[in-house]
Amino acid sequence: MVSVSLLFGGGKAIKAGSFEFQPSEPWVVEEYSSHMVKGALRHSTKAPLLKIFHFGPGRDSGVEANFKRWKKEFEGEVEITPEKRIFGKQEVAIVT
Repeated sequence: MVSVSLLFGGGKAIKAGSFEFQPSEPWVVEEYSSHMVKGALRHSTKAPLLKIFHFGPGRDSGVEANFKRWKKEFEGEVEITPEKRIFGKQEVAIVT
């Protein structure tokens, strides 16, 4: 699974599964230490952080379980609307 808006492109490459993202300005790639987070970037230096996750086959507990876990990190009711798409043979969940 990759959770990302696919609306950017050039700069330091971020690899997630079979995808490679090339952010260009004004996207700013940030260092992020996590085995599940393959890349982190901002649309500018002060924008919110966007993380690219990849859960390979047999890793973790699945997409839905991660959504439930992420919701617990927020106060109050959080609505997660995943949009599942297929790119080639890769299933992707875009979370907004």
